Amino acid sequence: MLILLKEKGVLKVVGDQWGSPTYTMDLAGVILKIIEDDAVSYGIYHFTNEGMTSWYEFARAIYKKAKKLGLIGDNKKVEIQPIKTDDYPTAAGRPRYSVLSKEKIKKEFGLKIRDWDKALEDFLRTLSLRTK
Repeated sequence: MLILLKEKGVLKVVGDQWGSPTYTMDLAGVILKIIEDDAVSYGIYHFTNEGMTSWYEFARAIYKKAKKLGLIGDNKKVEIQPIKTDDYPTAAGRPRYSVLSKEKIKKEFGLKIRDWDKALEDFLRTLSLRTK
């Protein structure tokens, strides 16, 4: 998404599909905690960051935060437009709502999971430090 924001003047992004972004560093931290605590509990667990967003809102958040951190030039303007899933054909069908329940993993391992928006800030901040 960041590459597209740097390259395009207009970006059309699906606005009617909802999900919860996952920051891989947060997922890795949870896996490490489970291993270190030797907390073996079998089953299937879902993990994403808290909150939900559409792809459109996610793109807008990336643009706003990346611009603030200097990852996108000050003079670069991008118009982000929401489109419907039907207007964005893909080979595989995508669900309109794919927010996963994290109640089981939070309860089983005593987790507090941060919001995707805060995780996005950390990711972009880390990226900005690496590119300077």
